[in-house]
Formats: sequence, structure tokens, C-alpha cells
Amino acid sequence: MLERVFCESCIRSMTPGGFWFWTAVLVVVALIAFGFLWHHFRRARIIEDTPTSKVRSAAQGFVELEGWGKPVPGGDVVAPLTGLPCLWFRYKVEEYHRDGNRSSWRTLDSGLSDQNFLLDDNTGTCVVDPDGAEITPSTKDVWTGATRRPADKPKGFAAAALAMGRRYRYTEERLVKDDFIYALGYFETIGGGRISFDYDATIRDVIAEWKRDYQQMLERFDINNDGEIDMEEWKQVRIAARQEADKHKVQHDAAPSLHMLVRPPDRRLPFIVSTRLQDDIAKRYRWVSVACIVAFLLAGSYATFMLTARFG
Repeated sequence: MLERVFCESCIRSMTPGGFWFWTAVLVVVALIAFGFLWHHFRRARIIEDTPTSKVRSAAQGFVELEGWGKPVPGGDVVAPLTGLPCLWFRYKVEEYHRDGNRSSWRTLDSGLSDQNFLLDDNTGTCVVDPDGAEITPSTKDVWTGATRRPADKPKGFAAAALAMGRRYRYTEERLVKDDFIYALGYFETIGGGRISFDYDATIRDVIAEWKRDYQQMLERFDINNDGEIDMEEWKQVRIAARQEADKHKVQHDAAPSLHMLVRPPDRRLPFIVSTRLQDDIAKRYRWVSVACIVAFLLAGSYATFMLTARFG
């Protein structure tokens, strides 16, 4: 077998088109493998090098959090295939097709939840917006049925694998309440005085609002009753507007803080939500990196061998 693979005379006898096609395929495979190698290795390093923060004391920006999943009050989520309550779901409905000797499962319907949920680490709660996140859920059900929408509950993967005579296959993944959650993303706090208050802009907005009912403004500030607001009266307008802005600032500073974890603005940084432990996630990325190294070396080495055998 190896003699046929590393047969220099076979490579020299290939047509030019065939030779360059397979050489190009190997080079492309090597480049893709190298890209995936860098991607997964970098993610493993980011996971290992980012310290775990607490919600209460987390800095604004890219952070790592660990806690337990909780539902947003009033934001109940129900998984579409099983009807079970959850924090987040992803589902797929496939139909079995056979064409001669070929058979395959074709996706008919799929979707995922965009509902926010909470991460609670006993120091505080953080709202997780799952949009754009790489999510590894705790629960995955795969089962089959005779109708496009499932008429029965999951019976486990083994039952799904054995029931090949059934036409439809359903897959549903879920995050559920009290799941352990590892999260890596962009942390930001809204309210509680964290957002700077634009004092001058608030004054302008207050005056603009008063101007919409100019007659009432005249009744309030036209002291000499000449039907206009002169320079001295405008001073009073600005003093009153400043006092109103002071009230807005007090309300702004007193607003409760809302902690959010979202997709980082820098798309090179990962956004990960997983029910696995940090070490397990980093280890998985490293194993994928190892597989990519092997693919890169094999494809690159054989492309080099082909070029050497042909032109060396």
C-alpha cells in the first residue's frame, strides 16, 4: 500500500492536469489545517490565560465567569420539540431520503433560542445574551418518528440509531436551570452611574421639550408679559433647566446596575458558553490543534513529495 502511495514513477506518469489538481488539493488542505490549528490553539491559550472573575467585581471588558444558569424573571423558554422548560435550546428536524443505493438525512427545519438567561455566581447575577456564542449545552436528545413534528418523547440516542425504518429524526439540545455555566465574553455594566451622564445634552433636551409648548413656556418665564422671552428671562430658563437636569442625574445614578455578557466587539476574541469545566474545554481545543498539526504535516509533506518526484 505504501509503495503505491509513494510511487515516484506513478506521480511522473500522471497527466499535468491530474498532477496539479491533486497538488493543489493537498496545499489547500494543508493551509486549512494550519488555519484551524492557529484558531484552536489560540482559543486554548485564551481560556487558560484569562483569570476567572466574580460578577460583583468583574472589570468592564473581556472576562471569564463561572456560575449557575438561571432564567430571567418572566422570560420562560420552552424547547420546541420536547416542550420542556429550559434556558436555551437548539433543534433540528431531518427527513430520511433514499436514492438507489444512497441514503441521507436532509434537514427540514432548524433553529435556536435567542432568549437571554442569567449566570449566578453567588456574588451577583449577569444577563447572558447568547447571540453569536459558541454554546455547549448539557442535554442533547436524538430520536425518530413518523411525523414531521414529534408525536412522542425522546427515547435516547441508541433507540434513534436502531429505529432506521422511521422517516424523521429529531435533535434537540438544551441548557437547563441550575446547569453549571462557564462563560467567556465581553462584560459590561449598564446603569448605577456606570454610564457617564451628559449634563449639557440633558439641559438642551429639557429646553427643547419646553419649547414644544411655547405658550406654556411664556406663562412660566415671560416675567414682563411682553409676549417674548428676553435675555434675562432666558437666564431663568437655563437655571430652571439645570435644576431639572440635576433631578435627571439623581435618577440616573440611582438606577440599579445591570451586568451583561455579550459577544466581544473584537471578533478575534471568542464568545463561549459551556456546561463543561474550563480545563475540559481547553483540552478539547488542544486535541483539535494536535489533529490539525498532523493533517498539516501529512498534506504538506505529501505535496512536497509530489513536487520533488515530478521535478526533482
